[in-house]
This record gives sequence, structure tokens and C-alpha cells, in this order.
Amino acid sequence: MHDMKTVFVWGCLLAVLIEPCMSDIYMHFPPGSNNRLNGNQDNVRNANRLFDSQNNGKAGYNVGDKLDTNPGDNIQEYRQRPMEFYMSGCHAKAKSEVEIMWTNQHGTGPKTDDRVESQVILQYMCQEFPDDKFPNGELPDKANVHILYELDTIRNGQTLTTQSFTNGSRENAFIRKDRGLHEPSNYYQSYIRRERNKGLFTADQQLKDDWAIYTRQNAAGTRRGLEVPEERDYYPYWGPTPWKDIAIMVSDKKTEEWMKKYVNSPEYSYKYLCIMPTKLTGNVDCPPRNKDNARAEKCVAKYINEKSCKEAGGEWTKFIINYEEKTSGVLSTCHNVGNMKLARGVPYEPHKISQGADGKVQFVLLNKPPDVIYAPSTTVNHNGMNLDGKFSSYKWKVPCFPTNTTQRCVLRLRYNITTSDVPREFDASNNKNVTNDPKAKAVDNQTDLQLALNTAQLGRTFQDRSHVILLKPRSSLPDEYQHSNIYYIGGMGKRGNIVQAYPAMEYRFTPERLNVTTDDVVCFVWSGSNNNPAGRAGQGTDRTDRTNVCWVKEGCSSLKPAACSSLPLEVVDQVNEFNATKLNLHLNTGCYTGNDLQAELNNAPASCNPPCFRIKTPGKYCYMGTRNNNFSNRRHIGQITVTGESQAAK
Repeated sequence: MHDMKTVFVWGCLLAVLIEPCMSDIYMHFPPGSNNRLNGNQDNVRNANRLFDSQNNGKAGYNVGDKLDTNPGDNIQEYRQRPMEFYMSGCHAKAKSEVEIMWTNQHGTGPKTDDRVESQVILQYMCQEFPDDKFPNGELPDKANVHILYELDTIRNGQTLTTQSFTNGSRENAFIRKDRGLHEPSNYYQSYIRRERNKGLFTADQQLKDDWAIYTRQNAAGTRRGLEVPEERDYYPYWGPTPWKDIAIMVSDKKTEEWMKKYVNSPEYSYKYLCIMPTKLTGNVDCPPRNKDNARAEKCVAKYINEKSCKEAGGEWTKFIINYEEKTSGVLSTCHNVGNMKLARGVPYEPHKISQGADGKVQFVLLNKPPDVIYAPSTTVNHNGMNLDGKFSSYKWKVPCFPTNTTQRCVLRLRYNITTSDVPREFDASNNKNVTNDPKAKAVDNQTDLQLALNTAQLGRTFQDRSHVILLKPRSSLPDEYQHSNIYYIGGMGKRGNIVQAYPAMEYRFTPERLNVTTDDVVCFVWSGSNNNPAGRAGQGTDRTDRTNVCWVKEGCSSLKPAACSSLPLEVVDQVNEFNATKLNLHLNTGCYTGNDLQAELNNAPASCNPPCFRIKTPGKYCYMGTRNNNFSNRRHIGQITVTGESQAAK
């Protein structure tokens, strides 16, 4: 490992905010939860449920509901409808593209770098969700999660209650399978044993203890889900984590150069932990195993640098962290296919007490390094469109998992913002430079002017996360489409007018304008709830979200088509159940499968993953959601422009 000073400088790319107000970030597609599950109140009921967002409590979207009735605040996992996306093909040109969209306050990007410096960090975490246990990624109707789920299964949960945790106990004594979980408990258990980095800037905050769960932003070590506060607050983090980087979006040239150097360095895919045997002087004994309640043979010791680890008798262990899948002899033929690279080492496995230290050295398929780009430039103190008149977004090329195993995943979006008052180079030696609520002098040098400054919010980080999404293998597609480009259009938003929905959004499609060729595959996907707050503006049954797709031959400026037109399409998946006529009708009816559709879609499902398709004829095709087009407060419409087949296909 490189010397810790260098790593800690990297670790100080954090958010700095000298104002007491919120500086939020909201994921809109896929819909960000902001810790919501299915609550019907204006504000999130349990802001500590899964992670520390520090966002406005009014934000967030309920989990997708696959039915048309109201289940109340608690919703069974088998009733939830995760958004589904096909993986990219392993060939470099066979991409699946999902445009992740968000808004943030207080500015990002190079056009505001004279006011703030900021970073937007986009990450994901996945685990296998095998078809032999969950066909097509689905839970059986009335499924009992206490039987089907593993302790560490990534899940939204069925209740609003925060996941349980008991320090030093075996995992199966406290983890509840009906509660939400992102990071596994053994990951949190490992870091609650690990010392915090005492070289970091903490200002005048009095941290309760010296472990990695205590930070300047969380001095009391309040637990939110099983997120490790130190990892949450600092990027890049110096210990291994289950999160994989997608993109690092910056506001200035200096940070861009640093980050490009970092992600392209040989050490980017590796991190270290100090691993101890069952007992080691000066450390708490290893936690007990689930199978027999005996103490584990290996676990994480408290030391965070090589020297102190070895002096205490620990083993300074190097882990591969930035990998998609372990090979197990299956992936050897994938080396150098497209952008895929193999690496050899000890894979990091955060669900284990040992964090994988008892595993064998093996080959893994590396995740590609993240893009390092400029963030979209946004206006300071404005949560809305960016300075280019668009919503901030990133076009994510969904990863390829060559084992063709369905993946259960979560997306994570973090927003860091800093001013020159507390530069990121600050460390513990600068703790006295800034204090809570200082006063400034007026020009007479006598009159005091009170400033509002909370040092817990210096270096502040905000985040949002998606609900669970599924990544599906392309092997289920017809052969001729397994190497096609696939583009997704999301139905997004929640019930209410602009004031009622804010800081979430009203209904819209994203992207609203999509350009494809006749070779490309297009997929719609939408997520909605039946339990929004009562009395919100909207059509149909109160509290409910609905989406459908009606092709409008009158053009994109029309809100009153005489009839939905039929799109010249070819069905790409679920070909045994749908032809072009059936799919056009299925989109029109919002995925209703009965024989008596209510005209405002009240008895259609709130969420759907309709079959994908190819548009056979070039042209411009406008579409609308028929229910959500009350012109006074929303315009639920989009356009697909189709050109001839791509040169790559010829």
C-alpha cells in the first residue's frame, strides 16, 4: 500500500458547505428513494432506514407496486416491481443505455467553479439473483422472504423499520429479512471494529469515539441502515467497500487530473485491511459464525495502516475490490473481449466476517474504470435544470456479467460541495481554523455580524439511492438481438402538481427525445405507487400513479389524439406472448391484462417492464401518457426519431 498520507489526501475530496440549509441531490430516474418505502406522508417516515441522505425529507419516490390497489405503508417484497434493464453485451459495441437523471442544489460543473467546487459520484452495487431460485428475477406470489432470501440479499424491505444490528453477535441473531438492506451486516461489523482516520479535519466537532462510524458529519455515530459513515463521507475511501464506481463528475481541471490519475493507476482496483486471527491482543475477539456460534477464524482488526497492523501481529491483506464476477473457470475466454479485463488476487467479499480474507487467490473480471468527466453545470441555490436547459444526467452503459446471471442491484448518487473557506487539503492540524457560528465585523470594526456556520456541515456530503433494480442477461433475447444496442425510456415522477411533488417531479418520460436506428432496441419501463399522499392533483384514483404509451400521429404538440396509432414495431422479447398488435395495445393500456380497462387506468398496474421492441420504419414517432396530460400542470409526452440501420450493422 502507498503511504497513508497520500491516500488521505485522496480521501479529502469531500463536500464543504458553510450554510446551514440543505444542499440536496435527488435521483429521479431510476427513482431515488430518499429512504422511502411506501409511505403516504409528505415527509419520509424513517430517514435512517437505509442510508444517510441529508436531503429534504419531502423528497423521494415510493417503491414500485405491481398491482392496482393500495397496500398501505408496508408492502410485501413479492408485490414490489423492480425496474428491469438488460445487461450490455460483452462486446464493446453491444450496449444497454440507461440515462440516469437527477437534480441538485448549490451548483456543480465548470461554469460554477468560481463559486463552489463539487463532485458528483455515481456508483452501483450488485449481487447474483439466480434464475434457478428466482425465475426471470421474480419472487413467486405470496413468497416468504424469511425462507427465500439470504441474510445479505439486497432488498427494499417490507416495513419502514431500520435493519437491526447487534455489535459482536452472530449475524443470524439480529438481521431481519423483512427489513431493507443494502450494505451487508458483516461489512458494517468490520468497520465498527476499525479505527477512524484521526488525521482528518474535524473542526471543533467532538467525536464520540475513535472508530470508523464516527465522523465530523456524524459525531455521534448514528446508524443509518448499515452504511459506514466514514466511507459515506470521504471519496475515494481508503478501505474496501461493496460499491463500484460508474462515473466521477468534477467541476475543475485540477480535480479532473487527480481523478484520472487515480482511476487509471495500478492500485485503483485494490484496497487493504488488517486481518487478525480469532484473538489478537488489543482487539475485540472475532464475531461468532452463524453455523455454530463459534468465533470466526479470521476477521478485521482495528489498524488502518500496514506498520501498526504488522507490529500488532495482524496480516496486512490486499483485496481486489473493483470486480464484477469471480471467474471460477467460467470467464477465462472473456479476457480482452470488448473492454473486459481479468486480474488475479483475493476478491473482496463484504458479506463474510473475514471480508474474503479466507478465500483463495483467483482471477476476477474487473469492472471498467469509471468515467472522469465534468459534471453538468448547475446554478447555485437552484434545484432544477442545468445551465444548458436540461436536467442533469449521465448515460450509463449497463455492465456485462458474462455468467448470464440476473443481478439484483442498487444505484448510489453522492454530491460533494466545497468552498475556499475550508479547502480539501485541510487535515487535523487545521481543526482550530474554523468554529461553529463565528461573527464577522462590520466596516467600523466594532459591530458584530452573526454568521450561521455549522462545522458538522463543513465538508458535507449528500446522497440518494435507487430502489432495487434488476439487470437481466441478454441470453433470453433472440440471437439476432443479443448484440444490439438497447435504449431505455423511463416513465418517472409522482402524483401531484409542481408544488406538491417538489423536490420530486411531476410525471414525464426520460429521455423525452430519443434518437435510434432501425437496428436498435427500445424498451419502456416505469415505476409507480398506489399510496402517495392523499389529495394531490392528478387524474384517476387518489394516491395512485399510472403510466401508459399512446402513439400520437397528430404530432408531439397534440394532446387529443382521436385514437392511438400503431407503431411499426417488431417485438424483441417475450416473443411467445406478444406480437406487434398485442404489444401496441399492451403499451396503450398501461400493461393491463384483463378485459375491462377503466379509462383512466385505475385498474392497470402502477409499475411495468413491458416487452422491448425494434421500430422497423424510419420516422419521427410521438407518444403520450393519456392519463397524465392535464395541461395546466404537466405534459406527459415524448418522441423517438428513427433513422436507417447503423453502419455497424451493414
